[in-house]
Amino acid sequence: METKSFLTIVTILAISMLSFPSFSGNFYDNTPIEQSAITDSSKIVLNIEGMTCGGCESQVNRVLNKTEGVISCNTSYKEASVTIIYDKEVTDSEGLSEIISKKTKFKVTGIKD
Repeated sequence: METKSFLTIVTILAISMLSFPSFSGNFYDNTPIEQSAITDSSKIVLNIEGMTCGGCESQVNRVLNKTEGVISCNTSYKEASVTIIYDKEVTDSEGLSEIISKKTKFKVTGIKD
């Protein structure tokens, strides 16, 4: 009997939050998250050898997104390349190439012009 009452209360609460989304603000902190200021970013396109599918792209993206200093990355197995925007104060192109080569099975063959 207690379980039925609890489920009824939770259901009513969920329906009211869906019906009146302004109420949900009472349950969550809406303060903006401070972003660290990136003072010096750079963009590089690296040629990568050995990628054959979307899973390969995902693996490179996952490794790079976990790397300190990487702001964003976009990998394409069709073009055999990865475009990386990174903070030059934290990492450099040689460090990014090393990370890709060490943490994935792919080889960085150079910088694309």
